[in-house]
Parts: sequence; structure tokens; C-alpha cells
Amino acid sequence: MRSFFRFALILVALLVGVSGASRDPGSSSIVSSRPPIVRWDDPKLYDNPDFRALKARVDSGRATDEEKQYHGWLLPRISPLEAIPEGAYESAEWQKDRFMADHAHGSAGGLVSTAEATTAWTSIGPRNIEGRVTSIAPHPTNANITFAAGEIGGIFKTTDGGNTWTTTTDEMPNLAVEDIQFVPGETTCAAGGACTIFAGAGGGRLYMSTDSGVTWTVRSVLPDRPNFPQPDRVVDRIRINRDHPNIMYAAEQAFAGGFGVYKSTDSGQTWNKLLPSSTTNAAGANDLAMDPADPKRLYAAINNDGLYRTTNGGNGANAWTKLTNGLPTTFAEGVIGVSPADSNYVYAAVKDNSGNQGFYLSTNGGTDWALECGTGDLSCIQDDIPIPASFLCFCLGLGSNDGEIAGDPNNRDVAYFSDFQRLYRWNGQIGKLVSVPQHHVDQQSFAIQPGSSQVIWAGNDGGLEKSTNQGATWTEFNKLPVTEFYDIAAMPNTPNLAIGGTQDNDMKVYRGSPDWDTTGVDALRRIKGRSP
Repeated sequence: MRSFFRFALILVALLVGVSGASRDPGSSSIVSSRPPIVRWDDPKLYDNPDFRALKARVDSGRATDEEKQYHGWLLPRISPLEAIPEGAYESAEWQKDRFMADHAHGSAGGLVSTAEATTAWTSIGPRNIEGRVTSIAPHPTNANITFAAGEIGGIFKTTDGGNTWTTTTDEMPNLAVEDIQFVPGETTCAAGGACTIFAGAGGGRLYMSTDSGVTWTVRSVLPDRPNFPQPDRVVDRIRINRDHPNIMYAAEQAFAGGFGVYKSTDSGQTWNKLLPSSTTNAAGANDLAMDPADPKRLYAAINNDGLYRTTNGGNGANAWTKLTNGLPTTFAEGVIGVSPADSNYVYAAVKDNSGNQGFYLSTNGGTDWALECGTGDLSCIQDDIPIPASFLCFCLGLGSNDGEIAGDPNNRDVAYFSDFQRLYRWNGQIGKLVSVPQHHVDQQSFAIQPGSSQVIWAGNDGGLEKSTNQGATWTEFNKLPVTEFYDIAAMPNTPNLAIGGTQDNDMKVYRGSPDWDTTGVDALRRIKGRSP
């Protein structure tokens, strides 16, 4: 579920970190230990068997045109080594912590010069293009307030319906945020007072705010397997018990495989693992849904395993039941959602081990399932463009795009399903997935305005969008400063000229205005500035 582009961003951090790796760590009074120095030629690299198999087919000339296209799509999104050296993330984290400690104490032994440390930073944009938006959380009662998160930019808040956005998370330890959740049923929040909000972030971190996002703290770090590299660890789903908000659940995942579903009974301070039950099972959670009418009833999609349901909050050795009736006999990946209008209606998108995929519906709380739309017959999709054989995002093996299902709050026959390329609205009255046009591909997040069937939000690699008519038309904000740069170079002796390569948003040129020009194509490559 994790994104390939983050690998590249970690490598950039590593380059900065290695530049100061030879310094004596004892110069900081706060940070007293350090991880081993990471060598670029370290033979112990993080392996990706699926990518290596695809690369072998391309290199040997046995790949299909679709595989070649997919391989070409992947290349800009991974590091030149095809993997991140183990310890790279920890090394960059150590360097960052040391810099912050030295800077706080005015030490001349920091990682930057005195001039750099005392010079204020000014944003130069781009303000006319956003980047990947991975989570959206509208306020429970105030339609003007919404939180949104970027893959690397942290958490942003608007109080005027999206015209302006602010953030207070720049100094949080990890700015990769995948889920934001208000504590449901909080009376002070509903009345316009302070709201308690949780956010799932990279490094297995859970963030918490008790003042409506004015300040944030690290609430906890979820457990993980020993010696597992951190770069792609992320708290991807958070579900909170409406009746007992101290009880909450989280799904923690990584690019190479998930960690599972966890439960906390103390508002996220400590956690116990619920699924998978085996400590050696490499499968992990792909999605987690809570019954809006009964918070003790939860559904989990476990990669390489299946769909599970609990009716008692996950307590006990046999608390989870594997759902099989009407579903594929094998299960590779999937996402799941429950209708707020009728919790007997449960939706799931599933890929089996043979690559078949489908959109399934249960009308009795997950006990029995029926295939509503699948790759065997794509006439169930109503779209304005030809539909490829692989139409579900996670079924393309892209890892970085989860897929998401959200039910209409007022109509059990309507649910939204975001896949990699498109956003679809399931219309149970006609039995079709109806395409909802978007300005940008690579769908990443989705939300419905609480209590509304008309106002929906969508986040993709192009940024944040909002519709007030169920997706018939969309407004692009282009206000979130979350553009993801692979690399950037400033022209020597020309401070108002710079060029940068962005993730899925082309090459951008700065000419002194926060509205950058566009040139070239999306690429991961080093850019060299040269004097004219």
C-alpha cells in the first residue's frame, strides 16, 4: 500500500544525512547514539520480488506491451538501486534529530552554517499546483472546516471552505500522513468547541490533537516486527468507538507487507495486535471498517488471507470470523466499507490470487456476498473511456494506492469506490459502477461531507478537489503546498530561476513568482543548474 516515490524522497534525505555522518555524535547533549553509516554499495538491500520479476521479463523481451508500460511507469518512482539500503531512514532521522537539538541550543556544531541556521525561510510555492493528498477529514458539523494531509507535507486545515490552508505540523517527526479521524460523537466539537483528532503517520506513529489541530503531539508508536526497516511503516487506518472513544483500532502497513490490526483501550497510548493472529504471518491489514450503528462490529481486509468480521470488538481468541460465502476462494488484496444508511449493506473490492477482481455486495452484514461487477464482464462499468481489463487499483499491483470505499450517508444503494485511475459511484438501482470524472488520475483519498449526499471530497496526485453535486463537477483548490519534488536546482547567480522535477506533475520552473511554469514531463532525475 505504500508509495514508491517515498523511496526517492528518503534517498534525498540520506544524501543530506551522510554529509554530516562523520561528525562526533557527542556534540549534542540530547541525541547520544547513532545508527551505523549506510554505504551506497551495501549489498544487503530491501528486495521487491514482484518488481524484479517484472524487470526480468522486460529485460528478456518477454514482457507484454502493458507490462512494458507499467515498468516504465514504475522506474521514475523507485530509487536507482531499486531499493533503499537498510538503515537509511534511521540514519536520516538521527541527522534530523541532531540538527534540531543543536539548533535549539545554538550550537555551532550543527549540520548547517550559522548563516543558514539564523536565516528565515520563505515559501516560493508552487501555489498553482498541489501534490498527492492522502487523507481528507471534514468537520462533523462545520462545513467550512476540513483537514487534509499530503503524502509528505503534513496536515493542513481550512476554516473557510478551502480558500486558505494553514499547518502546524512542520516540526512533527514524519510528515507522511495517511489517515485523519475526528473522535466521533464529541459534544464539544459538535457544538463548535475544541475537537480531538487523531492522525496516522509514517514510522508507525499516531498523532493527536486536543485543540482542533492547533497543536499536535506524538501519541504513540505502534508495535512492529523486530528489525523491520521503517521507511514505509505507516498507520493507514484509524477507527474510533463512538460510544467509548478511549477504544480505538488501527491498521499498520508497509510497502513490503502489512503488520496487521491493532486495538487500544487507552485512547491510543498502548496497543495490542488482533490480526493476523500468527506472529510469523507476513500478511497484513489492507483496510479496516467499523459498523456506524454498532462500533463493536468491525471488518478487516487482510492481504494474502481474506476478509474478517468481529462482533465483539475483537476480544478473545476466536473473536474474528473469516468471511467466505460468495467470495473468491483465494484472497490477495481488498478494501471494505459499510453503508452509514444501512449497516447490513457491506461493500468490498477483492482481488484473488489468480488476478481476478470484483466489486462485491453483502446485504446481511457480511455473511453472504454477491459479485456485482468483475473483470469477467466489464459491462457493469459505465464510463466515458475504454475500460482496461485490470480496473481496480490494488489489482494492478501498484502498492501505493489503497483503494477506498465510502457509502452514501442517506442511500444504501450508493457507494463510492476509488481505484488507481478513476473514482466510481456504485449505483445499486442499475447495478453499475458509474465513472465520476476527475481532473487527475492516481486517486488516493475520498470523503463525504457528514450528513450530505451531495458534497464529496477527493484527493489524488494532482491535489484536492471538492464537488457539491455528487461529482458532476469539481473545484480544484490548488492551495495546499504539498507538491512533491524529486529534485530541484537553482540557477547560479540568478536567485529567481529554479527548476524542479515533481511526482506526477511535470517539471516546474520558478521565475520569481509563486505560480510556477510547467515544462517537460514527470520524471525522477537529478537536475543540474548551469550559468548561462
